[in-house]
Amino acid sequence: LFFLSSTFDAQNIRIGIFNKEKIKNFSFEVKNASYSIYADSLFLFSLSSKNKLLITKKDSLIVLKKENQIIGEFNEIKLIQDSLNSDLTIIPENFKDKKRNLSGDFKMHLINKELCLINILDMPSYLTSVVLSEAGPNKNEEYYKVQVILSRTYALKHLNKHKEENFDLCDRVHCQAFKKSFNYKYPAILNAVKQTKDLIVVDSAFNLIGAFFHANCGGQTAETNQVWNRKIPYLTSFKDTFCLKTRQSKWTYKIPKFKWENYFKKHFFLSSKESEVMEQLYTFKQPFRKTFFIDPKYGIPLRDIRSYFKLKSTFFDCFDDGDYITLKGKGFGHGVGLCQEGAMEMARNNFTYDEIIRYYFPSTKIMKRQIIMK
Repeated sequence: LFFLSSTFDAQNIRIGIFNKEKIKNFSFEVKNASYSIYADSLFLFSLSSKNKLLITKKDSLIVLKKENQIIGEFNEIKLIQDSLNSDLTIIPENFKDKKRNLSGDFKMHLINKELCLINILDMPSYLTSVVLSEAGPNKNEEYYKVQVILSRTYALKHLNKHKEENFDLCDRVHCQAFKKSFNYKYPAILNAVKQTKDLIVVDSAFNLIGAFFHANCGGQTAETNQVWNRKIPYLTSFKDTFCLKTRQSKWTYKIPKFKWENYFKKHFFLSSKESEVMEQLYTFKQPFRKTFFIDPKYGIPLRDIRSYFKLKSTFFDCFDDGDYITLKGKGFGHGVGLCQEGAMEMARNNFTYDEIIRYYFPSTKIMKRQIIMK
């Protein structure tokens, strides 16, 4: 842990952007200030708001173009900001609807003959972007403090998650969502990052916790072994009343009855001859969160059903609705750890960030990471 903390403090964090998307080429347009362009460690030119840069691949090399003029073919391209306020727009040419406005420095190289784009920035800027991406704007500042502390803890714990790809974390939700640029328009987020500087959450053995969070638990959080086949002592299921009247607390989804039945016949070998079991396909209820559908003896994990039908959660009841099965569900997400909408409601009711974290992560401690280093 000492090594991780020291390393994390001494260098910037590297984020894989558009990870696994197989982007064919990128264009870069500077929004503010300017960038210095380096190719294989050689300075080439400065890129201002008047210029457009295009990067594509050719065999095992990266082709660099400026205003449609080929500059050359290289192993690595770097875009280094000339001032701390520099930011640019990144447009993946085959996913133009996914363009991003990001700040910091950038590096590009090939991994398995695919373009790899890495955003390099400091920890406060990273946290601001993650919290804005995960929680959105215009939230209570006390809630932002909660999200910042958990995001910092998660980043430290998973710093080597993409070590083999030569970056630390990616922009997908399995790391932490990273879609929005560091932005001075959101002072509440900036203040939350500043006021919780270096704070992390640890368990009773002073290990960094699994700082998991989800949108809405539907009134009851989930056990970790209901989701990932392993039990974590400080992440136990409990009733949470704070999220019950929030935006994503309930949902309804209709599935054609033949599709519902065929799923269980094909994947779990249920037979139409088992009338008692087939009847429960339409009448299954969850007064509390369960791990298995109908009964554990049939070995049907609720998480598999959620994944196959792309449901918002595993916390649902079934109703026979003629030619359809209607699922009436609660919550949004895996249900483990922090319920974001519940935490937001607690913040609106004047609970402090430490009270909120202890509510969702009992038997844990909030402390400066420097203390752990000692």
